[in-house]
Amino acid sequence: SMIGKKWRGEEYILGYKPKRTVSYDIGFNWAVGEKWPTKAWPKKYWKKLEDLLRKRYSITWQRGLGNLYEYMDWINSCRLIITSDSLGMHLAIALKKKIVILFGPSSSQEVYLYGRGTKILPKTPYNCVPCLKPECSQKKNCMEFIKPGEVRDAVLKLHPLKEK
Repeated sequence: SMIGKKWRGEEYILGYKPKRTVSYDIGFNWAVGEKWPTKAWPKKYWKKLEDLLRKRYSITWQRGLGNLYEYMDWINSCRLIITSDSLGMHLAIALKKKIVILFGPSSSQEVYLYGRGTKILPKTPYNCVPCLKPECSQKKNCMEFIKPGEVRDAVLKLHPLKEK
């Protein structure tokens, strides 16, 4: 421990109270920071996932990229967030959202979900996952091994279908 204390499962402390209340079932936190482009899930997979979910759920795509408060308000407007390992992931956990996290090049071991989520790790033929590197040395990025149907199934377990 960095401060000489043992972590005992305490929740995150966020000093901001979002202004927006829940108005969407699912938020797609699709963008990743410039430092770790390999954490990105392919855009075509996000679009396929939207096709798989949009008949039953209201979906919103990431907003507030230029303003932290708008970003936190957007996250708070969602019942469930689908994300890679990112700032948005940590904010969603802090805001006590249901969450589906897509891990690839980064480690899932140090992220605790407080019983509100699921971690999806790629099933790859590589022995380098997680590589802990911002650039990929393989022909196919490990994130491409996470398929939209697998993410949909994780969403259905956390957020059962609504009847329309």
